Formats: sequence, C-alpha cells, structure tokens
Amino acid sequence: MVAFETDIDSDDPGGCAATAALSSSTPHKPARPSRLDSSTWRTHILLSWMDDLLRLGSARALDESDVTVDDLPHQHRSRPTDELFHTNYKKLQRLLPAFWASFKNRWLITVGLGIPYIIFNCASPLFIRELLVFLESGSDDWLHGVLLVCGLFLCLVVAALCINHSFFHTTRLGMSMRSAAIMEIYRKALVLASFEKSTASSGEIVTHMSVDTERLYFGVFLTNWLWLGPAIILVTMFLLVQEVGIASVA
Repeated sequence: MVAFETDIDSDDPGGCAATAALSSSTPHKPARPSRLDSSTWRTHILLSWMDDLLRLGSARALDESDVTVDDLPHQHRSRPTDELFHTNYKKLQRLLPAFWASFKNRWLITVGLGIPYIIFNCASPLFIRELLVFLESGSDDWLHGVLLVCGLFLCLVVAALCINHSFFHTTRLGMSMRSAAIMEIYRKALVLASFEKSTASSGEIVTHMSVDTERLYFGVFLTNWLWLGPAIILVTMFLLVQEVGIASVA
C-alpha cells in the first residue's frame, strides 16, 4: 500500500507545491535490514526466510502491522521505486521504455530463471525413460540406477526452485511497476490545469490508479508465460520427434 501526504495550494496552478510535497520525506529512524536482505544463501534459495510470516499466517489472518516497511528491501520500497521510474520517465517521455530502463535487470533475472526451468523440466522425462529401461533390463549395476534416481531428483528440485523463484521475482517486479505507475498518475493528477481537470474526473483518475494498475500487475505476472509456454512446447515436440519420429507431430 502506498500512502501520500500532500498540502495542495489552490493558488499554485503549476502544482509545484504539490510536486514538492509528493517528493518530500518524513523523518524516520534508520531502517534495519529486511528479512530478505539479512537472509543467508541457503534460506534465500529455499525461501525459508518467510517461515515465521507463513507460520503466523497459518495461525491467523495477517494484517498491515505484521508486514512493516522495515520488512521490505530498500530497492522495493515506494520512494526509491518512484525516484528511479520518474527519472527515466522524464528522460524518455514514453511509458514502456521508462519501465524497461527502470526494471530491466529484474526482468532479466526472471528470464534467467526460466531458462534452467525449461532445461531441467524437459530433462526429467529422459531420466524417467532411462530408469524404466534400467529396471526392465534386470541389470545388477545398482550404481547406475542410483545415479539415474539422483539425476531425476535433481531435475525435479532445480525445476521447482527455478519456477518458484521466477514467480517470486515476477510478483515483486509487478508490484514495483504498479507502485511506480500509481505514483506517476498521482503526480500527474496534482499538476493538471483547471481546463484539463474538467475532462478528467476524479473517478477516472481513481480507476487509473486502482483497476488499470492492477491489470498492469497481472500482466507483468503472466508475461513470462508468453515465452515460457511456447519454448516448453517446442522443446517437448523436438524430444518427441527424436524418440518417436515425425508421426508424433500429428
């Protein structure tokens, strides 16, 4: 949730005071490291740094007091997100390029997690096939069987970790982009001239800040499947052709 405190002067047609109020900061005590920032590599990979919050959520419904500002990494807080996006938006004057310039590194992380997911997810059926062949052969080479089982287990675990971390990073990316869009819409609304306000009602502005930004979040969340789905289908069809023949295409 993003909160704004502004003092709008009706005699300020340019909205300078409103913009200054939007960018002003309130005194606060130094933030302690968030749970994510202070997590070890093991707890980060296994997502076990969220265990305390998940246990609390299983016991009762969570409220706002259970997740404070200190629980957010600095780069995912509203003020740094707004400053980063607003700087790029002022420079580029276009929405999509500004989003890309602001969040491209986090986009690339989700793509980087999707590639090993495809590889290990499509490799697991190959291990299953080899394991079935090994069992049907009646071979006494138990080490070969153990290696096949370990390979299958590794593929399943790595694929699960990659897709879960991809969803985790995509969710955070979507919320950051939604937060940036909300604050930019709010900033634009504060500096609208009087004749422009007559064509943009408060209801339309609220719709942009709630419904449209919610669609932006879900769009970002599902964007990865625009390339993950076709890529998995292509790899699967290639493996089927290799194993069964061209008839598998039909």
